[in-house]
Amino acid sequence: MFEEEKQNITYKDLFENAPYPSIIFNLDGHIVDINKELEKLFGYSKRDIIGKNFRDLTTYEKDQGSNIEERYRKLLDGKIPPPQEIKCVKKDGTLFYGLSRVSLITLKEKKYIQGIIYDITDKKLTEAKLKDSQKKYELITKNIYDFVAVLNSEFCYEFNNQPITQKLMGYKNEDLYGESVFKFIHPKDRKKAIEKLNVGFKEGTGSATIRFQHKKGYWIWLEVKGKTFRDIDGKMKALVISRNITERKEGELELLKLSKMVEQSSDAIIRTDTNFKITYINKAAEELYGYTFEEIKGRTPEIFNAEKESELEQSQIYETVSKGQMYKNELLNQKKDGTSFYCEMRISPLINEKEKIIGYLGLQRDITNRKKAKRKVLKARNRSEFFKDLLAHDISNILNNIKASTHLIENWKDERTKKEEIDELIEIIKKQIQRGSSLISNVHKLSETKNIKRSIQQVDINKTIEIAIDHLLGSFNKKQIHIKKKNDKCISVLGGEFLSDAIENILINSVLHNENTPIKIWINFSQIENNNHNYLKIEFKDNGIGIIDQRKVSIFERSYQKKSTSGMGIGLSLVKKIITAYEGEVWVEDRVEGEPSKGSNFVILLKKI
Repeated sequence: MFEEEKQNITYKDLFENAPYPSIIFNLDGHIVDINKELEKLFGYSKRDIIGKNFRDLTTYEKDQGSNIEERYRKLLDGKIPPPQEIKCVKKDGTLFYGLSRVSLITLKEKKYIQGIIYDITDKKLTEAKLKDSQKKYELITKNIYDFVAVLNSEFCYEFNNQPITQKLMGYKNEDLYGESVFKFIHPKDRKKAIEKLNVGFKEGTGSATIRFQHKKGYWIWLEVKGKTFRDIDGKMKALVISRNITERKEGELELLKLSKMVEQSSDAIIRTDTNFKITYINKAAEELYGYTFEEIKGRTPEIFNAEKESELEQSQIYETVSKGQMYKNELLNQKKDGTSFYCEMRISPLINEKEKIIGYLGLQRDITNRKKAKRKVLKARNRSEFFKDLLAHDISNILNNIKASTHLIENWKDERTKKEEIDELIEIIKKQIQRGSSLISNVHKLSETKNIKRSIQQVDINKTIEIAIDHLLGSFNKKQIHIKKKNDKCISVLGGEFLSDAIENILINSVLHNENTPIKIWINFSQIENNNHNYLKIEFKDNGIGIIDQRKVSIFERSYQKKSTSGMGIGLSLVKKIITAYEGEVWVEDRVEGEPSKGSNFVILLKKI
């Protein structure tokens, strides 16, 4: 019967030699003929398959039988069903994806069903890979708390990471898609942006700092980094990550006023699983830390810790992101070679479509230079406050001495018997003027520590102490001060022009913090050996109010929160600074051990020469 039907069909070369697999059924569902391409596709010969009913074939997975039967019924009703994807089975059992098209045809005034099957396996696999890649891509971009976009070669937007872009910039996807990036860039930055993008597309990478217009109309400073890539069609695109640095930019311009552009630094991306094991780092992270991915794969980010305290901080990071929250901080991290650097980091949980945390993503950048710049500004400001305070108090003290002496001269100028006293007062005024001049000169020299070190030379300690005593007695001529010095020999030590100022300030401290009359100061000398060096030990003991143990260290540390009340000199903090610069040591003890109220003992060690 089937042979007869076959003989009644007029075959055409179009069917037999068609470039796509074809099959013909009669209306009962029995196979009448197949062409060569179908034989190749399924591996069956004409003899294997002609005459069989499609319902009995094993050329498709059985769970799809109902769909095929439904399409068959539609054809019998005169309806042409749409193309259908089906999972097919070859003679050797190999599975592949096919796209089936069926239609009714008439041959010799008799109706038949013609089917065409296209092998779409490669297409399906490509689509699956693309879909998987897209999911990973979206997972990362949605969890990066920065403005992420893809530009085409015409510099128009093709993608942005919603909803982050809307939250940061105010724009929805439809506001940006197809628009030129230059439309949103500040007019003064467009020329630079055009140059950077052109160069970036040629070289593959690029970065810039530009102003970008928020949807509400105001301008945002962005630090932009980009890298080119080719899509599946081979077209050149650019992945651009922009970070809002408006606060940092304005802060640096206001506080430092050192630069018109924010320093550029590479972004490192590190991904971990839910156990915080590293599963991915980008090239920027490799360059930042000096490790290759293979070296740290499977390890935790604790490998980057530079301090013991970082272990506690690491625990806080884990605790924060495990709760689904973003972590942001500045930490001291360490490179493979041991180099430490300050790192600004943002770590976010990676959340899938089921709202489940499947890992964590960290963005990091080196901010060491920024931290150093801030420290320099703070140091300069503190130094300025220090010397302003110093001059205000010490010049005031000098002027008060001159004022008091001038007042006495005014009262005694008509008394001949007071000529000797007036001459002494004039000498005091001269000394105070000289002291004021010296103070200003020394403050200028002491503005940099290096100036102290430049003055290092061999000095006669006895002569230096005598100069300090002379200045002290001239400044406090109204007080009864008894000073006993147990050495008048010439002893050479390592010192300099500021040593007398340091000693004078120790003596001044003994006078100012003393309620006794007379004020007593004892200066003792001895020799000791310390670290294979011979030192001269000088002790300045007094009968003042003393210093409690809790303040014996802090008195040498300058406080910039309160004004000094110490009066003349350059302060105990600079005493320590000077003595240390001369490779010596200074500290304070009780004059009578265990009884601070009976006076202090300031001890200085200076290298003997």
